[in-house]
Parts: sequence; structure tokens; C-alpha cells
Amino acid sequence: RVRAAGGEHLLSGTIMRGRPHIVRIDDYWFDFAPVGQLLISEHIEQPGILGNVGRLLGEAGVNISFVQVGRQARGGYGMMVLGVDDALPRETLEQIKTLPSVRAVWLIRL
Repeated sequence: RVRAAGGEHLLSGTIMRGRPHIVRIDDYWFDFAPVGQLLISEHIEQPGILGNVGRLLGEAGVNISFVQVGRQARGGYGMMVLGVDDALPRETLEQIKTLPSVRAVWLIRL
């Protein structure tokens, strides 16, 4: 269990190929190694969310190292985890938070 601004989240993990991997956050299934910086968004699942976040990161010169998306159902709630290689400007994070379907955004530095 992890406490963050806005509540508590349940994380599940495993070891694969000798490295830790996160395989679940709350009710969303993933497979990623928790390293570097992670941008995590909770949103309403709809076309364009990945493209809009990617566009904003690209405009800010932020490179994405990986993307994992989990959802409960089409049109329902979803979560996206992006590994980012570069520092994320505060204004870009604020722009992501204002996208129409985004419910919450977290930037985690490991």
C-alpha cells in the first residue's frame, strides 16, 4: 500500500528476469520496471488521451521511454503509466491535469 496525495493505492509486484516489476496498481494490470521518473494518470478511457499527453510531452522536449495502459472497460476508468527520461516542466504537468478526461496525475521520481 502506498499513500499519495488524494488517497491510498494498492501496488502488486513480482521479480522477472532478475528485476522488480509492477504488475498492478489498484484495479489496473501492468508490467513495467519501476525505474527513473514515472508519470501516472488516472482518466476516463477515450480516444486521444495517449496522443494528447504524448503531444504535450513532445512539445516540452520530454522523451517517453515506455507506456503502459490499463483499463477496467472501454469508456470506463483507466490508468496510464509513462516512463519519462527528461525533467517535466511544471507547466506541462499542469496542462496534462487540465485535459478533459484526466481525473488525477502524479509524477514519481525513483
